[in-house]
Amino acid sequence: MKKLTLLVIVLMTVAAFAGCAPAEAAEPEAPTEPVEETASFDVADGVYYAQEAGFAGSGWKTNVTLEVAGGKVVNVDWNGTNVRGGDDKKTLSANGGYGMVAYGAAQSEWDVQAEAVEQYLLDNQTTEVVYTDDEGHTDAITGVSIHVTEFFGLADEALANEPIAKGDYTDGYYYAELAEDDQGFTYLGQFQVVNGTIVGANLNAKSLNEEGKDTSKKELGDDYGMVAYGGAQAEWYAQAEAVEAFILANQGFDVTLDAEGKTDAVAGASIHLTQFVELFNEALK
Repeated sequence: MKKLTLLVIVLMTVAAFAGCAPAEAAEPEAPTEPVEETASFDVADGVYYAQEAGFAGSGWKTNVTLEVAGGKVVNVDWNGTNVRGGDDKKTLSANGGYGMVAYGAAQSEWDVQAEAVEQYLLDNQTTEVVYTDDEGHTDAITGVSIHVTEFFGLADEALANEPIAKGDYTDGYYYAELAEDDQGFTYLGQFQVVNGTIVGANLNAKSLNEEGKDTSKKELGDDYGMVAYGGAQAEWYAQAEAVEAFILANQGFDVTLDAEGKTDAVAGASIHLTQFVELFNEALK
């Protein structure tokens, strides 16, 4: 009986010690390898920009601005300016002035569709898209019925350019126009600033033609007749473009004008520039 009692005590002691034994340590999990994000665009970080060479038949010149960080596009803007000035395309559309829904029976306004195209690039990190026709439409982007070929073409062009240098101006679109002159023309100046640098300039003079429709000196082109009837070195639109190029190259319009409002500082421009200087200072002040 004593032996049996002693055996029970021994068994209970072993069981107690077994209950207090530490649990077997679990094997450590293998460390998770961080997912390496590969760059989509082999370009330096910075802000990139491209715009169409001229105003299209619709009067618009579109542009694309891209910001790249770590090989990824982190910001994108698709917009445009009109040959007759006024608001940029997105602002005009958002305010109901472009009228794609009212007059074109579109599913949504241009600014809404443009933002959907921008989001496609941000989400997919590519400028590749399948077009459904020669006009540059695509079914790849939900809610977009406008042609998108200019956007992706300009995006590629922008990324092939050097990044825009940091300038001293504040980003945005700037616009000014003067009172109608005695010939019925209203001079206008529109400027676009990206990364503090002036990247776009449009100097023009608009009026109503004989049929009462809007036109401008740039749209009249050679028909304005400065060469044929005035013996000028170049047509008005070409001289205006020379002034625009001067502004972009010099990031300003610091020139001295003579009594007639002319200067030798701008190559290719013999027209008087008083209105242009006033427009630049008024728009960018």
